[in-house]
Amino acid sequence: MSDASRETSREASTSPKRPEANPAYETQPVANRLETWFRENGGWLSSDVKIVYSGSRGFHIRALRALTSPIVVTCPLPLTLSYLSLDPTQSAVPHVDSPLRKCLGRIPNHVLTYLLLIEQRYLVGKEQSPWKEYLACLPEPEAMTTPLWFDEDDMRRLSGTSMARATKDKREELRKEWEQATDVMRQADATMADKFDFKCFVWAATIISSRSFISTHILPSQDTFPILFPVIDILNHTVEAKVEWDFHPLQDFILKVVDPEAVRPGDEIFNNYGPKQNDELLLGYGFCIPENPVDQFTIKVVLPPSVEDAAKQMGLFEPNNIPFGMGPSFLDGDPKQEQHALRPKGHPFGRYENYVLWLRGIPPYVVHVFYVRALMNLNMHPKDVDMQRPAARVVLEVLLLLYEAIDQRSQTLPLADAPPQTFPNDKQKYATIYRDGQANIIHSIRTELATVLNRLRVSSQIPPPEPVIITTTEALITLSADLPAHFSHFKAGL
Repeated sequence: MSDASRETSREASTSPKRPEANPAYETQPVANRLETWFRENGGWLSSDVKIVYSGSRGFHIRALRALTSPIVVTCPLPLTLSYLSLDPTQSAVPHVDSPLRKCLGRIPNHVLTYLLLIEQRYLVGKEQSPWKEYLACLPEPEAMTTPLWFDEDDMRRLSGTSMARATKDKREELRKEWEQATDVMRQADATMADKFDFKCFVWAATIISSRSFISTHILPSQDTFPILFPVIDILNHTVEAKVEWDFHPLQDFILKVVDPEAVRPGDEIFNNYGPKQNDELLLGYGFCIPENPVDQFTIKVVLPPSVEDAAKQMGLFEPNNIPFGMGPSFLDGDPKQEQHALRPKGHPFGRYENYVLWLRGIPPYVVHVFYVRALMNLNMHPKDVDMQRPAARVVLEVLLLLYEAIDQRSQTLPLADAPPQTFPNDKQKYATIYRDGQANIIHSIRTELATVLNRLRVSSQIPPPEPVIITTTEALITLSADLPAHFSHFKAGL
């Protein structure tokens, strides 16, 4: 096939885990059976590697010897698992005889994939699933470590973070999908729905979220859906891995190591799914990376409807009324539905465009919301403001409002003392890593704003020996800190 027909991508995701130094591992009969099944059905696995197992790493791949080829594994499309196997109108993958066929077009394709996975897992016990060797290597519910599987003690480790709400929302989303699917199955076959309880549904959704790839690159002409590639999804993740994903549309998916000479006997072979934040890793995959360099802190702010309406009438959401040199691109979508994240100094994604240095860690939409509030508080109209260089009292008001909001949010997520060295389970270990990382980010932004305030504030502890000259901004900062009631009265009269 020509180079033009090949695609290389890291947009999809599977089951990333952190590297671990020299874990004990062993071969298992179930892994040997998986290799045999894979090769006998058209898959290719380098003879220089082996599927092995360890308690901490699960099933993974290690080098037996120096690699003689950059290709580690090739999975043909017919070995994949997805709802496509239920569709008799397609010929890309083999069909399975299943009552779920009656639900095609009536249940979303990704949900049908969950249901097919549950059905095939059930059939493994009857030796009837064509994927039985692959399914035997998938983790059981008791091994799941995403927050969907947390108990109350585990969830307490997430107190103060946005993950508790995200977990609740995800569970509600899954329950709604399960209930709708159950209704359709009952209408199609009265006995079919009894095999698909909610726990199994959550298990299947977790398998798909942690191991599937998107279909776009191997089936480019179809709408995107999740698809499982046996054996390729066994490789664990590290951002240091140098690999290439080579998709041949309608044929196969090849995983290559960019520098095979760097792989030594006994080394684990890793995949690389690109930079992922700990919130995505925890909710989707069930683990976290300590001190994850790409972590951000998602923050949500909204204006009261009356204030938002007034601001729109004043033109404050027009591109020409965006202050501080910020780009207006955040106005293109629906800012209230999109995520906005705080970024600490040195973040690999860079910080946000802003003329004011101490505002660069705060997303433009959030800055603009507080700018709108500042103008409302000061009874100012945008026509009275230099958008590139707003007046000192406007900047001061934005700073005070932002600091108050960030300070209040940081109090719900205090910095932890030294983290415990041991944990009752992996769920609490990863939850603590996530929680502490979030606390570090919000407090770093708070400290950044506090530093600006402290520089502006005239010391109240050591009176100056003689009169001093200060700026209006410094005077207002001091007045707001020492005599807040007088400051409010003064501000109201401006």
